[in-house]
Amino acid sequence: MGTNGKYRGGYSRERLMDWAEWMKVQDPEDRTVWPYFNNDYDAQAIIDARILKEAAGV
Repeated sequence: MGTNGKYRGGYSRERLMDWAEWMKVQDPEDRTVWPYFNNDYDAQAIIDARILKEAAGV
């Protein structure tokens, strides 16, 4: 995290959607994906993780 300074800011929805699509490609290949987000001052990591989870269909 750190798009708006050290430990501040989240990822764009577009970037999270890109990652979700990449994750979907890994499933048929039988690859395990473990995304994680660092804590940040504004708790954006939690929001980003929820968006990614929903977009990936998990």
